[in-house]
This record gives sequence, C-alpha cells and structure tokens, in this order.
Amino acid sequence: MAIPPIPTRLELTSGEEVKYKRRFKNNGDKRWPETTRLVQVTPPPDDSDNSVFIGALLPDHFKNPEFRITAPREAGLHTMIWRFTFNDEDSGDVFYFGPEIIFRITVEAESEPEA
Repeated sequence: MAIPPIPTRLELTSGEEVKYKRRFKNNGDKRWPETTRLVQVTPPPDDSDNSVFIGALLPDHFKNPEFRITAPREAGLHTMIWRFTFNDEDSGDVFYFGPEIIFRITVEAESEPEA
C-alpha cells in the first residue's frame, strides 16, 4: 500500500496516528551531516521520540522518509512544527536548520453516547 504525501492540514480523531511520506531535497551547497534528523519540536511529543532519521544528504539530492504523526488528545485546532536538526560531530551540540515544517491538525471532539 502506498503512503500518501503529507498534507499541511489534517483532520484527525483524538490520539489517531497516521503515516505519510514526504520528499525532501538538499537545496544547499553543503552535504547534510550523517546525524541529520527531522524532529517534532512543538508541541513536544507526549511519550515518544517523534523524529525521522534523514542521515547524510548531498546537495541537490532527495530523501523520502516516512513520517508518523499522532493527533493530540484534546479537541480543537493544533499546530505541529517539525525542524531539521543535526548533532555537531566535534562538540555534540544540537543545531537546527532549514525552514519550519508546519502542520495544522483539527481534532474533532468525541461525541457523547446517547442515553
């Protein structure tokens, strides 16, 4: 079964998990480090490491990683922001780069059971 590309607006139920693939290109002139990941920075994931390993990527090359997005438990409109990050090989410091990847997630309120 093919995994569809990620839309920027999602309508999900509370806690629902969906998987998508998205194509990313290194538009820069430098190789991305081997430690490159795409991480969910806001809101912080509840109880898991919500990140996607990207790895080294040469300029003008692509990767098509699979995303796992889990809807918040609370009903309403939520904004989820992901960023590219890497660990400096010498210092171990974490650096963010590239644009924010923003998803708007609408979580519908659970309906009350009829009496």
